[in-house]
Amino acid sequence: MNFSSFGTVSKEVVPIDPRSKFILLLGANTIMLSAPSLGRELTFVGLIGILLLNSKLYKRTFQLVIGYTLLIGLDLMLIPHLSGFLKMLSLTCIRVLRLYVPIVITCGYLVSSTTVSSFIAAFQKMKVHDAIIIPFTVLFRFLPTILEKWKSIQYAMRFRGLKVSLTTMLLKPLTTMEYVLVPLLMSSTKTANELTAAALSRGLKAGHPRSTYQNVKFGLVDVVLTSFVLGMIITSFVK
Repeated sequence: MNFSSFGTVSKEVVPIDPRSKFILLLGANTIMLSAPSLGRELTFVGLIGILLLNSKLYKRTFQLVIGYTLLIGLDLMLIPHLSGFLKMLSLTCIRVLRLYVPIVITCGYLVSSTTVSSFIAAFQKMKVHDAIIIPFTVLFRFLPTILEKWKSIQYAMRFRGLKVSLTTMLLKPLTTMEYVLVPLLMSSTKTANELTAAALSRGLKAGHPRSTYQNVKFGLVDVVLTSFVLGMIITSFVK
């Protein structure tokens, strides 16, 4: 899944408030990890697909449809014909992926269709404390930056004649740790400190609300979407 567009705004047909998207992500984790019925699961996945289309994220919608259809097909058609250890292994791998694909897609939808400015503006309207806003603001820019570092490390390893892959990690774990994991962890620490300093330098902890050009409004669509997701969250605890 491509997360290179983190923090950029997609052209939504119907604008969705960042707070609604955040509740959607909360709902994805709660609903998908509560062993939902097939009907409830398909309903929620369909909702995610509609929101992706609304944001004109067609490639991501295609990934969701193909990936989820393949996983649910294997789960319902292949696993019942297996037995023993092979069945347990297949059930664990396929079912876990099946439940986590909608969560990952929802996370990608949230960060791909929401700017840092609109996120801050929305949660400042809710009087959310800076101790919560600032870490999420840093996280919004942290992931794409780390992905860029990861690509740079991959290019550097190719010049050294090492291809970063699952096979390399299994056959040469010490080499992978020395040339890949250590630089990535060091870059992650440095990047987190730099992004935190940048967030503070922009006045996020100035003690008063920041002005913004973002027109953040919790409209009727957000009320309907939030009510629907919260309803599914509540009913997911009722067996």
